[in-house]
Amino acid sequence: MLRKRPTPPPVLPFLLVAYALAGLLATDAYLPSLPILEGVFQVSAGDVQFTMTSYFAGVCIANLFYGPLSDGYGRRPILLLGGIGFLLATLTCAAALSIEMLMVGRFLQGATVCSLTVTSRATVRDLYDDTRVTRLNAYIAMAEGIAPALGPVIGAEILIQFGWRWNFFLVLALAGAALLALFLVLPESNVRRTRRALQLRPVLRMYLSILYTRDFLGPVLCAGLVFGSLMLYVTAAPFLIIDVMGYSAREFGLTQAAIVVVYVIGLVITTRFIGRLGPRPFLVSGLVLVAGSAVVMMALAWAGYGGYLAFVVPFGAYTFGIGLALAPMMTRALSVSPRATGSVASMLGTITMGCAFLGSHIVVWVYDGTTTPIVTAVAIISVLALIIYAATYWRHRPRHGP
Repeated sequence: MLRKRPTPPPVLPFLLVAYALAGLLATDAYLPSLPILEGVFQVSAGDVQFTMTSYFAGVCIANLFYGPLSDGYGRRPILLLGGIGFLLATLTCAAALSIEMLMVGRFLQGATVCSLTVTSRATVRDLYDDTRVTRLNAYIAMAEGIAPALGPVIGAEILIQFGWRWNFFLVLALAGAALLALFLVLPESNVRRTRRALQLRPVLRMYLSILYTRDFLGPVLCAGLVFGSLMLYVTAAPFLIIDVMGYSAREFGLTQAAIVVVYVIGLVITTRFIGRLGPRPFLVSGLVLVAGSAVVMMALAWAGYGGYLAFVVPFGAYTFGIGLALAPMMTRALSVSPRATGSVASMLGTITMGCAFLGSHIVVWVYDGTTTPIVTAVAIISVLALIIYAATYWRHRPRHGP
């Protein structure tokens, strides 16, 4: 049934960004605590790292369901109910008495926070034109950048002053406030709601149709691989910088903040000039910079320069490249099927978070207390992303989606 498209309130993008920021802090404020949890629960580094992997596993699995649900029942109820689940999952993490309970809480956090990811992307796609969508995606991506910048700094201070559990209580308070505000102002943007979107066979056909669309698969695979290599770094960095290189949790937080400032600069440049130059210059330059800086980081490690600056400085250039390329990739992928935006957003989230799951799990497999296997894996994945973009989109005229 086709309904009249609502006029979005001016405050809506800010609330979506605020809620996204709160959700992202669930991981980023928690990072400085990872080495500490080895002693708290008397477990190995791999067990603690698996709390990151379980989060991405929850996101990857649940993403497939939220899209069809939001296409059938609407964006608003799915976002709000998922938000309540996220608050409960965060409380479970804060109260965890064992590493197994923390793993379950993290899995549930991932499985519920993606209700926001899917519905917010679909809502933005429903309500705004392409240029505004790209800009709003960039703003949401800025929240995704601010969280890794502020999260470890805030998380380190909370860890030092109050203990690791209070990081989750902070997320609980911020997410609860943002969710309440969205309950008051969030419109229902899905004017094409249909219960047919909930039927298994049409859903599977839609997902297959989306996957066979080159305008979707190319940018999503690129984004997924880049995001997976980023999560590989994020999962390993606390142990490398704090345990191996001997820096404090506070110094690790400041390092993350400096790296992410560079990322946000890339996003700001994209937001400011994409309307004038179009998406391709940002996609190409961003992916080339990502692959090139990752290769430099790997070369330095293999040459015996595996210290702090050789690890962190190239990664700053890497995140700047992500800032240039991420929003255009997301916008292109989300535009392939206006009649099934929720399903497209679900598939996008599943693929990117599936890559994040693999990236975080690769750390468990290859981590040996040095930077070399980590930066080698990051370089291989980043070069593969550039190759996929070149093979799929170079001299390619976009086709219509399903």
